[in-house]
Amino acid sequence: MIIKIDHITICSTDFESDLNYFSNLGFKINILNQKLKNLEIKSELMKNFSEYQKFALLESKNNLDIEILGYDNVNNSTPYIEPEFLNAEKCLNNFSEFKNHFQKDHIPIKFSTDKNFTDFRFRRIKIYTGSVNDSQIFWEKLGFKTISEKNNRHAKMIFNALTDNQSLELNLEYTEIKNVHYLDDKGFNCIAFITNSSVNEKKFFDKQNYQTTNIENFEVDKKKMEIFFCKSPQGEIIELISLRK
Repeated sequence: MIIKIDHITICSTDFESDLNYFSNLGFKINILNQKLKNLEIKSELMKNFSEYQKFALLESKNNLDIEILGYDNVNNSTPYIEPEFLNAEKCLNNFSEFKNHFQKDHIPIKFSTDKNFTDFRFRRIKIYTGSVNDSQIFWEKLGFKTISEKNNRHAKMIFNALTDNQSLELNLEYTEIKNVHYLDDKGFNCIAFITNSSVNEKKFFDKQNYQTTNIENFEVDKKKMEIFFCKSPQGEIIELISLRK
């Protein structure tokens, strides 16, 4: 059973700068490791597998947690995930520098303001897909509910966690997909979920004929996990994590 979203991953083109920018937006560093051994199961989902990675997990009370990864080689491909950042302009003195940092690498981010909040908020993303219908089916299996759709070119979905008030709005947008998605593609490229059983979750997605990796044991900062990845027919990549005692 999917319990909650653990984080969204950004494959960074400048690890130290991204770490600094998100810290300035109020994110707290939970885990930082400049040379963490990479998961071997990621090799089939990376264009250029790196044995080691720079790793940071950032937490924020009102936002999705963000995992920043740095690799020796970053694939220069068009990202399919576009996050929406609310109030970044109001919260950063160096907002123009922050915005230009992503724009120079052609990493899509929507910047908006919301007068209902005074702080930075990140709980909404857009996913570009070659089939809105295929993507809807995939995300529904992860607990998202469709709340509006239009002409097979757009659908709005929402995820509400079982354990807290965490939510994520997901907007599916039709576009012609011209590239295969990899975990070492620059920008935001993967959403990670916590499940009560990686084994049962993998069996479920295997029965649905989705592409899955093997399950690998992983430990970082004394946290023991079982992890596997799943890829949809449209190329969206998710990470499924269960905690081990």
